[in-house]
Amino acid sequence: MLFQTPEFLVVFAISIAGLLCLRRASHQHTLFAVLSYIFYAWIDVRFLILLLITSLVDFAAALGMDGVKLSWRERLRLSGYTALMGYVTLGLNWPMLQVSHQGFSFDNFELAGFFTPRWDGLGASLAAVAAFCVLWPVVYGWLVNAYEGERRRKAFMVVSVVCNLVVLGFFKYFNFFVDSFIAAGASVGIELSRPHLDVLLPMGISFYTFVSMSYTIDAYRRELVPERSFMRFNLFVCYYPHLVAGPIIRPQNFFPTLEQPWKLRARNIASGFHLVLNGLFKKVLIADAIAPFVENVFSAPSAGATSIAVMLGAAFFAIQIYCDFSGYTDIARGISRMIGPELPINFNFPYFSTSIIEFWRRWHISLSTWLRDYLYIPLGGGRGTPTRVYFNLMATMALGGLWHGASANFLVWGIYQGALLCINRVIRGAIERRPRLDAFMQSKIGTAFRWLVTIYFVLLGWLIFRITDPKDPWNFTELWYCMKKFVIFDFDFGLSSLGLGRGAPFHAAACAGLFVLLHTVSRMKGHFNERLDRAPLWVLPLVYIGLALMLYFLWPTHETAFIYFQF
Repeated sequence: MLFQTPEFLVVFAISIAGLLCLRRASHQHTLFAVLSYIFYAWIDVRFLILLLITSLVDFAAALGMDGVKLSWRERLRLSGYTALMGYVTLGLNWPMLQVSHQGFSFDNFELAGFFTPRWDGLGASLAAVAAFCVLWPVVYGWLVNAYEGERRRKAFMVVSVVCNLVVLGFFKYFNFFVDSFIAAGASVGIELSRPHLDVLLPMGISFYTFVSMSYTIDAYRRELVPERSFMRFNLFVCYYPHLVAGPIIRPQNFFPTLEQPWKLRARNIASGFHLVLNGLFKKVLIADAIAPFVENVFSAPSAGATSIAVMLGAAFFAIQIYCDFSGYTDIARGISRMIGPELPINFNFPYFSTSIIEFWRRWHISLSTWLRDYLYIPLGGGRGTPTRVYFNLMATMALGGLWHGASANFLVWGIYQGALLCINRVIRGAIERRPRLDAFMQSKIGTAFRWLVTIYFVLLGWLIFRITDPKDPWNFTELWYCMKKFVIFDFDFGLSSLGLGRGAPFHAAACAGLFVLLHTVSRMKGHFNERLDRAPLWVLPLVYIGLALMLYFLWPTHETAFIYFQF
C-alpha cells in the first residue's frame, strides 16, 4: 500500500478513530498490528506469513537467551496462531484478487475458486509453514534445556541470525545467484538451464529483517529486557509507518512508547501534518516530476547519450532518489508523530557534505548507524592496523551495497563507497599532519573545493547505483559507457539525447532548480515543516491552499512506488 493512495487514507482514518475510542494500550496495540498487516498485505497477502514467522523466531530467540522457559501451552498457542495465519494468507486464492499487485479487484471473483487456490509453490509453502509450526516449539524447548548461561545465549543468537539471513538470502538473492551461476557457466562455454523456480521479492524484507535482528542482537548484548508480549513485539516489527522502507527503528526507542496508551495531541498532529506535506512535496512535485527525464537518459544511454546528458542524468537522479526516499521518510515520520511514536531522522542535508565520511553520517542515517553498530564495530571498527580498518570498511560497505538489491551493480556500488571511505581516511590523516594545508582546507575556498570533490564522487556513485541490466545482473556495458562519459568529457554539446521536444528536460530542470533553491534555504533557515510549526496561524491556511492546488494540478496520472520499496 502506498501512502499517497485513497486506500491508505482509510487505514489512517481508522488509526485516528481507534486512538479516540480505545483507551487501553493493549487494545491499541492489537488494532495497529491488524492495520499494519492490512497495509503490508495490500500488495501480496501471501508474504504476510513470512513477516509473522520472522517475528516469532526473533521473539522466541530473545526470550530463550534470557532463560525464559515458555510453557507448552504458550508455544502451542503461538504455533496455532501461525498456522491459522498460514491458512489465511496461503490457503485462500488471494492471487485471484491481486492480479496486478496494486490492490484488490473483485472483477473475477468466484467463491468456489477463492477457497481452492492454484498457484505455483502452494503445496511447498503450506508444508513449510506446517513444519515450522511443529518444529519451533520442540527446538525452543531443547535449546532452553540443553544449554546454560552464555552457551544458551549464543545458541539462540545463532538460530536467530541464521534464520533471518536464510530467509533474506533465499527470497532476495536466489534469482541473483542462480542467474550469476548460469552467466558464469556461459562464460566458459557451459550451458546451464534455469530451474523452474521464480522467487518473488517480498516488499520491505530488507528493512523489517534488520529491525527484527537489531532486537535479538541487543538482547544478546544485554542491552534490553526481552519482551514477553508477542503482540507488542510484533507491533515493533510491523508498525506500518516504518514497515516497508524505514526508517530502521531500534527497540530502545520504540518499546518505551508502548508503556502508556498513545494519545492524540494537537501540537503533534499539526507538526506531523506539516512533515507529511513536506514529504508529499518532495515525492510528488520533485521526485516524480524528474523521474521521466532520468528514465529517458538511462533507458539506453549507449545509443548516443553525451557527457552532458549523462552528467545531467546523474545530477537529476541524485535529486530524484533523495526527494523520493527522504520524502517517504518525512511522510512516515509525520504519520507516526500524529499517532504517537517518534521515528528517527533519516536524512540531514547529505548533499552539503564536504567528505564521503560526512555524507554517510547524513545519508540514510538509520541504515548507516545499523551497519556501524551491528557490523563495522563487531568486525573491529577503527581499532587495529590500518589494513584491518580498511578491511572492516570495505566488508561493511560491500554488504551494505548488496543489502540494497540483488544485482551486481549494488555490490559494486558498495565496494566503491567502501573504497572512497578508505581513501577519505588516508587523505584526512595526511592533511591533518600538515597544519598549513589543513588550515587552507578549512577555509571557505578549501571547503568549497572539498564539497565539489565530494559531490563529484557521489554523483559518479549514483551512476553505479542507477544503471543495471535486469536481464543480466553482470552486464556492465551501459554502466561502463556512462562512467566513461561522466569521467572523460566528450565536448559534444548536442542536446538531442536529452529528449528535447518532449517537455521532460524543461519540466525536470524547473523542478530540480526549485529543489536546489528550497533545499539551500532550508539548510540556512531551517526545515520547511519546522518553520510551518512556528508560523502565525493566519499564514497556515494560505500555505495549505497553495500546496493543495499544486498537488491537485501536478499530481501524477499514475501511482509511482517509492524507489526503496524494491529493497
